[in-house]
Amino acid sequence: MKKALTAALAFGTALLCLTGCGNKFEGTWECVKMKEDDETLKAKDFKDELGYDTDEYMVFELDGDGTGTLTFMDGEYETDLEWEADDDEITFELEDEFLDGSDELTGEIKDDQFIIEIEKDDLKMYFEKSDDKDDDDDDDDDDDDDKGRRSKSKLKSANSSAKLVFTTVECTAADIIADGGTYDDIHSLAYPKKISELDTSNEIENAVYKAMKDNGTDSGYVYWEIGDRGNVTFAQFGEETDGVIGQYPEPETDPSNDHEMGYEF
Repeated sequence: MKKALTAALAFGTALLCLTGCGNKFEGTWECVKMKEDDETLKAKDFKDELGYDTDEYMVFELDGDGTGTLTFMDGEYETDLEWEADDDEITFELEDEFLDGSDELTGEIKDDQFIIEIEKDDLKMYFEKSDDKDDDDDDDDDDDDDKGRRSKSKLKSANSSAKLVFTTVECTAADIIADGGTYDDIHSLAYPKKISELDTSNEIENAVYKAMKDNGTDSGYVYWEIGDRGNVTFAQFGEETDGVIGQYPEPETDPSNDHEMGYEF
């Protein structure tokens, strides 16, 4: 994760995503997680790996009047900013140039966190509101246990959906061969696809689309890979393309482990 610090110092075009609108932007946002390639750095490891706690490393203070500040590395860089939201898009104008020389950042709204993506370094930085984090710290054991049960249930459902994708692709591929097709007629997905965007003119994608819809799962993303002789090596399902990802075979058993769809784990 050491080059994550270097990448953060030198990032050019960033994508920032925040959930909500209006006063949902208002507050203090701290970087609580970073993902680089197949590595994930969580908040509890920030001090050891980066030398900064989450409230020191990279912090956005956003006020309700559209102004705010961005602080990096415990004040080594700090600038005032103005922000403006338009539907699902947000723009930040920085009073002082950031470390890469840019004075404007733009993004779009997504999920319950805001995320900076640095594509050239395959780096994502996840931010959460500090008051939300404090609320989480104050939850009692019953709330934590309930959250744990929900997370395990979500992972179990994702693994079950991945198994359905696997068996559907496997059976459809076998039918293609039995009907005189060749291994060249059986393909992996090039990238994770939304279920609603599967190509129904393709025999395998259509079979997966129907199977998932019949199972009551018509949203989310799917992915599968095919071996050299038409065998399915693995299949995946997730509500998003990263985070809690179901896989079959070799399913994940720990809901706290995040994965990126399209890579076997």
